Amino acid sequence: MLGLSEDSISHLDSLPAHPAATAQAPFSFHRPQQIENYSDFTKYSPDMGTAPSRPEPDFTEKRRVQAKMAAQAKDLADSLATLDLNAVASSKSGSLERSLLEDWEYVAAKDPVISLSRTILSHTDISNSLLKRKPVVNDTFVFNTALPFIPKPIANQQSSGRCWLFASTNILRYTIAQHPGLGLAPDADFQLSQSYLFFYDKLEKSNYYLENSIELADRALDDRLVQYLSMAPLNDGGQWDMVVNLLERYGVVPKS
Repeated sequence: MLGLSEDSISHLDSLPAHPAATAQAPFSFHRPQQIENYSDFTKYSPDMGTAPSRPEPDFTEKRRVQAKMAAQAKDLADSLATLDLNAVASSKSGSLERSLLEDWEYVAAKDPVISLSRTILSHTDISNSLLKRKPVVNDTFVFNTALPFIPKPIANQQSSGRCWLFASTNILRYTIAQHPGLGLAPDADFQLSQSYLFFYDKLEKSNYYLENSIELADRALDDRLVQYLSMAPLNDGGQWDMVVNLLERYGVVPKS
């Protein structure tokens, strides 16, 4: 930074203005002032507004999480501080003796809360038994929208990976079953054949794998692409675009 003394500034102020600058405001030097904080800096800086260029981030949630973690760490430290490493062992050898286990069992059996917990946990899954009742009641999922027409029967994919085909055919049959041209009774059983589409899906996947095998025949067996294509060439899985391709090429037929 160029430093000018008070005498130099006074001398420069007394100099005549340059002829080329007569059409503009006269140039003058100002004594630098000490800036105490950021607000003063913006006041003396014409290129910067009084507000920051971007809003300051809100760290409220972050501070709340940090405070909670700090409190948990303090609780853990306090609980560990109460441990007495010099305490006398329950047995001379320091091991758990049968008599000690029997005493613990006697005390536990007399506690009604422990007895009830044992009864429940011995007949149900522990993850379900430990659920709190209040959130379960508050978050109960209720079907509050009923369709005017419910196709029957309920489709079941069993243990196969054809969920994508069952979901697609169920969506289609809701509209097809109501078509006047079919003349179905409202309570009639009607399904679209998932096996029909499943057969042609296997055919297309087989052809896809064979075409790729021919194209990659000159590659080594441990080639990354060859190994990837050979991992599951005929798996049951699929997705929406595959359903669209099957329907456009092969159509759909009733199950019976």
